[in-house]
Amino acid sequence: MTFLTVHFYSRISLLFKTSIKDLCKKKGVEHYFFDKIDSNLIEFLEKIKPTWIISSTSTLLTSSFINSSKHGVLNLHEAPLPEYKGSASYFWFILNNEKHAHVTAHYVVEELDAGDIMFEGPKISVTDKKSVFDLWKAMLFSYNDIWDAIIPYLKDGKKIPARKQIPNKIKTYPYPARVATIQLKQRGIVFFELTDFFFILKTAMRGVPD
Repeated sequence: MTFLTVHFYSRISLLFKTSIKDLCKKKGVEHYFFDKIDSNLIEFLEKIKPTWIISSTSTLLTSSFINSSKHGVLNLHEAPLPEYKGSASYFWFILNNEKHAHVTAHYVVEELDAGDIMFEGPKISVTDKKSVFDLWKAMLFSYNDIWDAIIPYLKDGKKIPARKQIPNKIKTYPYPARVATIQLKQRGIVFFELTDFFFILKTAMRGVPD
């Protein structure tokens, strides 16, 4: 999954000049790159004083990073919270026989995926997806509905109202180990289909998905 969605995509996008850096340049958006959260990044954030930071990383964020923006850090999580804390929940949706799932936008705190919830995306069918990648892709596309709600707050520089997570529903999942992947295969669930590969290739070449 990581090789095709990150490494393969990155190399193709560099070739066709459709990387994030290239897209920012075309749109006249300033682009800066830091390969880790360190003192250089924190100093940069303290200098520019951002109103918001939007994160989609699976890396645990430091308190200095979280506190470096006026309204905090907004995280996009491909799962319901607090029922599915952790990485790669789309594997567990299938293994747990979930019929539907949704994405979540929430504030970042130092504890993993524990921040207050801003918005939830529309329900996505789990059972009709042809591969793990197909489910993950559908979850990502469903963020479009959340962005429609978030963008007005970003434009106005206002803090987004949020609600606390329900404590008695908390469940944390690890990244699926080999046993979990074997179970998926035994149930006839594949990680990728050929159409998924062509989707990644086409998106990397064009810079935007269909």
